[in-house]
Amino acid sequence: MGLLEKGVCWRVGLGDQIAVWTDAWIPGVVDHKVQTLANVQSIQLVSDLIDQLTNCWKEDVNFAVAFNQQRKESCSGLVIRNEEGQIIKAKVCQNKYVSNVFAAEALACVQAIQFGTESGFLRVKIEGDALSIIKKLQNEFEDRSKISAYILNTKRLTRNFVTCSFKHVLRTRNVVAHTLATEGLNEGASTYLCNGFSTAVLKVVEEDYRVRTGIGLNIEARVIFREMELNGDMGREIIKDARALVFWNPRFVEEHWK
Repeated sequence: MGLLEKGVCWRVGLGDQIAVWTDAWIPGVVDHKVQTLANVQSIQLVSDLIDQLTNCWKEDVNFAVAFNQQRKESCSGLVIRNEEGQIIKAKVCQNKYVSNVFAAEALACVQAIQFGTESGFLRVKIEGDALSIIKKLQNEFEDRSKISAYILNTKRLTRNFVTCSFKHVLRTRNVVAHTLATEGLNEGASTYLCNGFSTAVLKVVEEDYRVRTGIGLNIEARVIFREMELNGDMGREIIKDARALVFWNPRFVEEHWK
């Protein structure tokens, strides 16, 4: 059977039958093959790229943007998480002479790729709530929009990794990157945050970790919360009938799943 089940989705499974360097297994890139010459001998099968305990890719890079139309300036908030969802690195990038919000989002994605590269990762998953940008990057055809230069540059930069995928997430799952971007735009400085997070960002980070790990939720709530992540809007319908019975904090859904 092929890796792509007709009408369903791209199927990798455990990855123990797919050769990283020779098989066509990556959606959204030319020939569906790894676009790099960096053949790492210790990595031969797709299963080598997946955490065997969690069945997840190793590092996630989240990006978000804050944009000032009047000043034509933007700030990209970048966050790198490990397989446990813990933030291991963060950065903000101040950008000038940005024409519009779509260009700002595309530029933020480029900077997320660069952040992953300079951090030395071989495999990353780029996540953001800029749906139009993510769709363009997942599309293997040439982009002809006004931000095509950013899209082309991003796709070229993916060759620096063994694997690089793009995923759209809800804004409520990207609050840390958004908070960093907003603060960065107000502060007007690019930094690796060597002095740590501000008090406001720390509060968001703590809440984000609570949401991701399910701390404060009972077992039923965690199951429903996982369904929401997997099913998107359908998941939010599930929660409408269960919020009062399952969640010990009824404001949880209103705050995080609007």
